[in-house]
Amino acid sequence: MAQGTHWPKRRWALMGGVVFALGVTVRLVFLLEARHNPLYQCPTIDERTHHEIAKAIAEGTAPSTAYLRAPAYLYFLGGIYKVTGPDSLMARYVQAVVASLAPVLVFLIGGRLFGPWVGVLSGVLSAVFWTFVFFSTELLDVSVACVLYLLLAYVLVTVADGRWWKWLLGGGLLGLGAITRPNVLVYAPVLAVVVV
Repeated sequence: MAQGTHWPKRRWALMGGVVFALGVTVRLVFLLEARHNPLYQCPTIDERTHHEIAKAIAEGTAPSTAYLRAPAYLYFLGGIYKVTGPDSLMARYVQAVVASLAPVLVFLIGGRLFGPWVGVLSGVLSAVFWTFVFFSTELLDVSVACVLYLLLAYVLVTVADGRWWKWLLGGGLLGLGAITRPNVLVYAPVLAVVVV
């Protein structure tokens, strides 16, 4: 644990809330500005594929054949459509809020490894970082995968406290990340060495 990480829990929670609120605000303002973009109303290429499959999942007419893509994001999007209807703009709003967890996780990881002020700075920068903001509103698996991978990283940097269930949680997150965006499996051998 980095020197100076001994902030009271209340301060960690407060700063995490500030980083989350900043992330949500920036993403929603961007989305409000971009919502009139024709591509947001009529998704194309990969977004269209995700939209169509998620719509079929929400309607219960999903094909029984194998998907061309990892299924977790498609079911995440399908779940949103089941609740809100197949409105791609509403899905973008929900996804922007979920993706705002990524800067909070960056804050927690940075704070755990390098101290709280490094965590705050890195969390704030990732809350406003243009690439994070843009992709958090796209109907692509990368924003959800990013949150899962950062959650896995956070679990792994806190596993030194000796709680065995964190290893199980890490394995579960790795599996969930793999069925969201399979390229994380490249790191599975490295994680196996860390466990040993």
